[in-house]
Amino acid sequence: MMRRILPVAICIFGLTACGGGGTTETPGSEATQAPSPSEASPEAADVVPAPPIEDAGALRDSFLELARANLDPDAGLPFGIPEAWQEAYPDLAFNGTAIDPDPSSVSVYANVQNSKNVEGPDNPYIVSFAIIDTGGTCTGGVIAGYPAPTEFEPVELTAEHHCDPLTVAAAGGYETFG
Repeated sequence: MMRRILPVAICIFGLTACGGGGTTETPGSEATQAPSPSEASPEAADVVPAPPIEDAGALRDSFLELARANLDPDAGLPFGIPEAWQEAYPDLAFNGTAIDPDPSSVSVYANVQNSKNVEGPDNPYIVSFAIIDTGGTCTGGVIAGYPAPTEFEPVELTAEHHCDPLTVAAAGGYETFG
């Protein structure tokens, strides 16, 4: 059902290098990028210049604000969140979990906490993302809940952690399984 459709939906809206965490790889594809930042950003966010990402924390905060302001609970997973990010940051590349972030891209995971079980209050929807800046700081966020996200948590990762959205999810209290 919803989680079986998810990998296709994520790949369609621009996470062209999908993989891991319940997603599928799209061979030979590259992340799409628009030529310049959008002047018409989604509502309620102060857009920070990107790329290259010079302040991962500021971009993370902007992403969480965009997610909260543009969440569409009726849309199903991923609730319109990545589309809002892409509209605000058209020059950023958005990748699935198989590709680590770099200062010009963000890695995103969207699924339920345990992809082998049915979604529900004990197995919430998760959208997590990892960002790394030009100084090597890795940060991200977890957006989670059921039947729609209600938690929007910033996550800081230390240098000994791998910088990816699954590690961000785990650090935010949502270790993924599946």
